[in-house]
Amino acid sequence: MKDRQQSMAKNKELNDAFNAGMEASKPAIRRGRRGFHEGSELDPKQHVVWANLAESLVGQAKAKTATKQKAIMAKGLESYAKALELKPDDAGYHNNYALALARSGKFPEAQAELTKAAQWIRQRGQVLLQSGALLVNSSQLEPAGEAFKKALEADPNYADAHYQYGIYSSPSED
Repeated sequence: MKDRQQSMAKNKELNDAFNAGMEASKPAIRRGRRGFHEGSELDPKQHVVWANLAESLVGQAKAKTATKQKAIMAKGLESYAKALELKPDDAGYHNNYALALARSGKFPEAQAELTKAAQWIRQRGQVLLQSGALLVNSSQLEPAGEAFKKALEADPNYADAHYQYGIYSSPSED
């Protein structure tokens, strides 16, 4: 009975910390990060805590100078990796991790995460289109064209994929 009460108290404490993090992240990312960090210490096996900690860190990094941004972003990427370690089949985590990796200039890693996301998501064409866009941004045009082609195979009616593949396929005018 005592163990159950302790467990329930710990769960309440974890939920309170998580909810404080969610509430605080809306107006103040830094306070939210503290709540999520506290939640991750209370129960390090809660993927949703790690994912929200990652989001708050990535959000905070956007407003920092380049030096501070790099350090905060690294912590955000670590938090996404932890969330994915705990819940590897979450397409949203893979997608958001990929976007954070892209913001960090890690395009091959971002591409790999988008590919993983595509395995778990119904809108596979959209994920493949994002993958192609990341490849274009990193000047990898041939792989980008393949991603656009796969997006069309996944959803033949996907207008944005037709547009991007059309741009890729069109001969450039020099």
